Amino acid sequence: MPKEVACAIIRNDAGQILIGQRQEEGSLPGYWEFPGGGVERGELPKQAVIREVQEELGVDGILKAEAEVITIDPRFKLHFFEVTIAQPPKALYHQELRWVWPNELHDFKMPPGDEPVLERLAHEAPSD
Repeated sequence: MPKEVACAIIRNDAGQILIGQRQEEGSLPGYWEFPGGGVERGELPKQAVIREVQEELGVDGILKAEAEVITIDPRFKLHFFEVTIAQPPKALYHQELRWVWPNELHDFKMPPGDEPVLERLAHEAPSD
């Protein structure tokens, strides 16, 4: 059974997306990522993404929609959710947080499993 991971796609009012830089210790050190993490036993991915937003950013997240599910080989299943936040996020887990335009996501070293989502976000029409 694959390890399930819940990831939050959080946008500000201008349409920029929040990414965080991983700590230098641990897996994929220094990579940029969408906030999120592993789904715990007995937890649904949509519950995990809200918990992770609280733990990593110190804010309450509101689930808008599941955007995409990606299976990376038999080991990982990534759940991407559109999440909104009402307060400014804090870097409680990441070295740094940054708001970036969707078409700038490719300028950051992000986990390879995120590629399909990065492609979709980079090519979506800007919202008014």
